[in-house]
Amino acid sequence: MTIQSSLLGVPLVILVIIVFSQFFKIFLKIPTIYSGIIGGYIFSITSIPVIGRIQIDALYPFISLFTAIIFYELGRRINLGWVLTKKLFFVAIVLMFILMFNVLIQALLYFNLDFRSASLISAILISTSPAFVLYSIKELKSEGYLTESIIHITGISNVLGLLLFSIFFDISNYNSAAIFSPESVSEIIRMIISCMSGFLTALILNAISNFFRFDENTQFIVISLFIVTVFLLSMQFNLSGMISLLTLGLFTKINNQRVNLHKSDLGPISNFSYLMIFIFAGYHLSELSFTYKDFFIASALISIKIILPTLFLMLGYKFNTLSFKKTSLISISLISLSSVAILLSTDLHLIGSEASLKAISILWSVIFISELISPVLLSLSLKLSREVKL
Repeated sequence: MTIQSSLLGVPLVILVIIVFSQFFKIFLKIPTIYSGIIGGYIFSITSIPVIGRIQIDALYPFISLFTAIIFYELGRRINLGWVLTKKLFFVAIVLMFILMFNVLIQALLYFNLDFRSASLISAILISTSPAFVLYSIKELKSEGYLTESIIHITGISNVLGLLLFSIFFDISNYNSAAIFSPESVSEIIRMIISCMSGFLTALILNAISNFFRFDENTQFIVISLFIVTVFLLSMQFNLSGMISLLTLGLFTKINNQRVNLHKSDLGPISNFSYLMIFIFAGYHLSELSFTYKDFFIASALISIKIILPTLFLMLGYKFNTLSFKKTSLISISLISLSSVAILLSTDLHLIGSEASLKAISILWSVIFISELISPVLLSLSLKLSREVKL
């Protein structure tokens, strides 16, 4: 199949998938997240035998870009000044995720995974899906302290998860001392450079916006082109596009009062990115093949993701300004996994060992359960907090 014919199939595949998902949303009144997941799943089991997997695989770079766009949106929602005023709380959150990472490793070692696979899976599992979180908050029009806490904690979990995954994917000596290896230092430097690239791009974007004072439509186009450029450059130079765009979003927001920058989201582009991520998550469920043992292990891992933060935050709830009730609701908002976990799982395939295949089976079991329950739990948490404006 030629490159041209493969590319021709991409918009056709996207169009068909969107039709599937919108049918469930409009006629069956299913929420957007679930309609996207169901649409992607139905499409995958009915259409792959007809159009071939090569057309679907051609979408992977686009899904990576959509995910990076969501990270830009996440960066736009992060308030660095607010983080600094609550620095003890967020230091505790970082320690909580490090603790969770180690507890998940020990749990996976108990279930007979090797240390490398356990480390990689644990790094993925501590991350929370920014797409699920941001879209749910946007759809429910949720505003308040709990909402902001969930957004900022989601950002921390993804930065730590991506960093730890990169470290343990590249290390040559897979043991508990791997964090101190030369490879880990190299990955930390790579993440710092990714942050710097996003920061420098934000400075350039801010300067251009300040000088030319674009109208809203032109500004929208300029920012979109900057996002695509940063993403492609990150791929070219082996940087983390997600971290670069999160930093870009963060530092364009900081300068928002001084330059003519756009509103806090990308409008139709971000909405399309959310939908494609939900569809992408549903599409991959057709590949799910797990045993009852995998389901049991996945349930245990999700329980750790809920129980450990609950206990950790409840013990320290008096040291932050959240009420006891709102503190207890945070943990059930953090279990979602979607495009980041799926994209990182493709890296596990590159290892090619029997242990990595077992790890992938467990990871997909966790993703499956997470996609079933996390939108409901996140929505319930926001509604119980009484921060929903609907």
